[in-house]
Amino acid sequence: MRPRARAPDLALTLAGVLVGLLTLALQRSTDDAAWRELDALAVALLLLMTLPAATCRRAPIASAAVAVTAALTAAALGYPPTSGWFSALLIAAAAVYLTDRRRAIILATLTLLGDLLASFAAADATGERLTAYQLVADWCVIGVPLLLADLLREQRRLLVQVRDQAGRLAELRAAEAGEAAARERLRIARDVHDVVGNDLSAIAVQAGAGGTLVGPDPEEARAAFDRIARMARDALDQTRAAVRGMREGGEDGTGAPPGLADLDTLLDAVRASGVDVQVLRRPPDDALTAEVQAATFRIVQEALTNVARYARPPKAAVSIHLTNGEAFIDVTDDGARRAGPASQGSGIPGMRERAALAGGRLDAGPSPDGLGWRVRAVLPAPRAAGASAGRPG
Repeated sequence: MRPRARAPDLALTLAGVLVGLLTLALQRSTDDAAWRELDALAVALLLLMTLPAATCRRAPIASAAVAVTAALTAAALGYPPTSGWFSALLIAAAAVYLTDRRRAIILATLTLLGDLLASFAAADATGERLTAYQLVADWCVIGVPLLLADLLREQRRLLVQVRDQAGRLAELRAAEAGEAAARERLRIARDVHDVVGNDLSAIAVQAGAGGTLVGPDPEEARAAFDRIARMARDALDQTRAAVRGMREGGEDGTGAPPGLADLDTLLDAVRASGVDVQVLRRPPDDALTAEVQAATFRIVQEALTNVARYARPPKAAVSIHLTNGEAFIDVTDDGARRAGPASQGSGIPGMRERAALAGGRLDAGPSPDGLGWRVRAVLPAPRAAGASAGRPG
């Protein structure tokens, strides 16, 4: 304990000793044959009642045991009461406040039992009759301060718990805010990639094809550049819609999520970019919930974009079928991969995230026959409300 922290304890101890000696001297001046004559033992017991206040913070139980034992001994021997008894009671109350509940109960119980024995001994030493009123009064004088000290300790403990819980809640809120910000950044990156990145990839493919057709086939080159202009306008419109939705706080800045009904438009654009796409199986447009439809569309879109970028020749097959409450999405190609696989970018991680958000899973890698690339996703397929019976793929 630092010297400055010990100064109040030493001052209180000194004050207790001085007041105790003063009351002891005043008791000595009285002539009451009922009490035992004051002597050196009375002074020693007084010092033992008051001096432990100096060590109560460091050793509360030991200090209280010494002070209370001295006070009860003085009472049992028939010495007249002094302020030292009050000092011992204050030390006991401080020990109850500074220790835990179990030790406080033990200290209070032993103090009350000791007071009972000391009261019988004092009555025998002074020759007075001990009444039940005196016992109850003594127990109230001792028990009430100890009970108040226990209540204050519990109040302090609860306040500490409340502060700790408030601190933990603040940390949890900060962590949740950080996670929410990270999820939002990830969502924005995924949407920008799906909405803008795929259109820009198609524009790049079309631009490359158009450049090679300028000389030998001007009409086809003009058509390719018209498609580039249309894709650029669509990408710009979707970018503006995304930014507008983010500014307005919408959950999906890209507007209404795409669905199976938009696959035809997607396939037309992919075929226009030079990819030979064949649809093997396809469920009705209303067979899946909007969330699963959006995930399916984005997975097919990204897979076909990778086919256009990496497969040579760019040829792919798309299959979407429902079995046992699950939707199976397969996009395969049989073209050899150029250097730098698609998995080095963010497309495949984005597809996996889309599948996971919809409650499914996705695998992407070389086809089992080793001749191309395969993207396979399995998504939960709860039947959408009002879904039609189905149609052939």
